[in-house]
Amino acid sequence: MIHNLQPQSLKSSLISLDSRQIYDADNTAFFAVRGIHHDGHQYIENLYKSGVKEFIVEKVAWTGILPEKAKKWNNANFYVVENSIQTLQNLAAQHRHKFGYNLVAITGSNGKTICKEWLATLLNGTYHLVKSPKSFNSQIGVPLSVWAMKPNHNLGIFEAGISRPGEMEKLEAILKPSHGILTHFGEAHGANFIHEEQKLQEKLLLFKNSKTLIYRSGNWDKIIQTFIKRINPTIELIEWSTEDPTKNVFVHFNRSAHETQIKLKKASQSEPFIDIKTELTDDASLENLCHCLIMAHALGTDNLALNQAIKRVKPISMRLEIKEGLRDIKIIDDSYNNDIDGLRLALPLLLKYETKKKILILSDFLEIGLPEENLYAQINTMISNLKIDLIIGIGSQISRNKDKIAGIEVYQSTDDFLKSGRLNSLFNAAILLKGARKYNFEKLVYALENKSHCTQLEINLDSLQHNLSYYKNKIGLETKLMVMIKAFAYGAG
Repeated sequence: MIHNLQPQSLKSSLISLDSRQIYDADNTAFFAVRGIHHDGHQYIENLYKSGVKEFIVEKVAWTGILPEKAKKWNNANFYVVENSIQTLQNLAAQHRHKFGYNLVAITGSNGKTICKEWLATLLNGTYHLVKSPKSFNSQIGVPLSVWAMKPNHNLGIFEAGISRPGEMEKLEAILKPSHGILTHFGEAHGANFIHEEQKLQEKLLLFKNSKTLIYRSGNWDKIIQTFIKRINPTIELIEWSTEDPTKNVFVHFNRSAHETQIKLKKASQSEPFIDIKTELTDDASLENLCHCLIMAHALGTDNLALNQAIKRVKPISMRLEIKEGLRDIKIIDDSYNNDIDGLRLALPLLLKYETKKKILILSDFLEIGLPEENLYAQINTMISNLKIDLIIGIGSQISRNKDKIAGIEVYQSTDDFLKSGRLNSLFNAAILLKGARKYNFEKLVYALENKSHCTQLEINLDSLQHNLSYYKNKIGLETKLMVMIKAFAYGAG
């Protein structure tokens, strides 16, 4: 049994806990994880047959006929450990330790993913970034995100979320953030905590070794300052406010119907160090944006650069959307974020449409930090073994590297692609759209989407989760809870 598996022990550079999301089998190590309703050890034999050669398995589950079969499998390595998730976390912590560049960690009750994406948008071009894909902020999501850190990056931006005591120390040990943002703190995710103060203190543990923490002044100031200074006496606290000009940063909003002017001024200065306009006008978005602007400034980005970058900051849908299209087309709209990890995560949705043609439309991959030839060769490796019927590339960068991706059709711009009429020739297909913001893939979505004026029922899942947590808190941890979901009418579901 392996007690201390080292990153260099693995021959594979990719990690997976999901047997359905393995595309480069020869280069993937599979972590078999046991849960209440699943056991990854059940998929090991099929994964070996598909080409996976490295497995991390748990001692308690590595019993029966499977270990005997495995003895006959040539070139397969099995690392037997006590706990697969803990091993993954330990490996990620060791991997993160190899890189000395700054790492921003973001936690809070709301706004973590938005802040991560907007901060990355503001800093793209200044840094070669690595960041959490989607909302990967859990005990599994954080180590998987950190595994993407490479020497060609020079800044990391990761989010961290918790649901019970004891979790944040594990995430802090992995991330070791140099800088931190505490976003809006509220009642969400409080079911397993005795009170809100305990939950706040648990979140603050993420910054016990950080140099800088940014947060908005509010009702929790005294607890934040007392607790964080006790566990990290040397940390710099950057507290901002729209009401108290004596705070580290005083923020003034001048709003109109369609835009907001934001001025940020330090308490010790008479002139603002950031003076910027944005199309964002709602309170939550402006709060999230201020966190990002102050952090970008703390990392060395000046007002001029931020005024250029702010043009790219847009309200974004933080979740992949599946839409009905014309001509029996399913649109998988994941165009707000175009990076390699985001593509890897979106591909399974495309592949599940077995009865339709599968089409992938990509734009240039911008600000990745890899040489172009290596970047597009890596993308080709990811998708070459998948049964994708058509790949379309849009942009000058992907066009000049078309020989790196087998069978790709290329166009210089989104408008060129639309003018070509090629989009209108597609039918009975599932189309995955992955495009950087500057390529305006919303034009493709609009051209493909089946327009209708039907009434839509929208359900806010975050509100449902909040309500469930609220009532669980009220009835106590010792009381069991059963949830029923109705389908249209009583008795129909």
